[in-house]
Amino acid sequence: MFKDKLKTLRKNNNMTQAQLGEKLNLDTSSITKYETGGSLPSIDIIKKISKIFNISIDYLLENEIDSNVKDVNNFTRVSVIGTVKAGVDGIATYEYLGEEKAVNINGELDDYKYLRVRGESMAPQIQENDLALVRLQPDVESGDLAVVIIDSEEGVIKKIQKGKNSISLISFNQNYETRVFVGNEMERISIFGKVIKIERMY
Repeated sequence: MFKDKLKTLRKNNNMTQAQLGEKLNLDTSSITKYETGGSLPSIDIIKKISKIFNISIDYLLENEIDSNVKDVNNFTRVSVIGTVKAGVDGIATYEYLGEEKAVNINGELDDYKYLRVRGESMAPQIQENDLALVRLQPDVESGDLAVVIIDSEEGVIKKIQKGKNSISLISFNQNYETRVFVGNEMERISIFGKVIKIERMY
């Protein structure tokens, strides 16, 4: 497994988690998560690891079954958008910023967009300039992260909490209050898509 190989490589090279994190521009907690299997790094980080230890990417990912890294060559280019708003007849319009690579996307390419995060309402978990991979869909489950358009204005990332007759939009940043929409007020909200993952570019 990737986690075991990373830990072995680090120790065989007399390197601490902090030292490896410094080389990768990551904090120690990220390295800990990689080595315990709590999370898997992005393909860009995997490439850096392969260069640091002078081993192949194939070796790092051999027998790795997680869909995020199973096929390092299975890249798709996904459009990056800066803002998203409700358009004519409810169709979303957005600011196009180019393209970035995504790995092992399931479904049609048109079903996905990257959103460049703006603002700090979801900090520290999601920070400004992070890329949120969004699967376009008109509804999400309670507890999901979603890109939400309120009153046809600019879309924002929020955690969705559904009640019997209400929807709450929750920010991770405690300085931002939870917004609750009750009854007919829920019609002010439209879901642009579900946030599948967050990528931080270094």
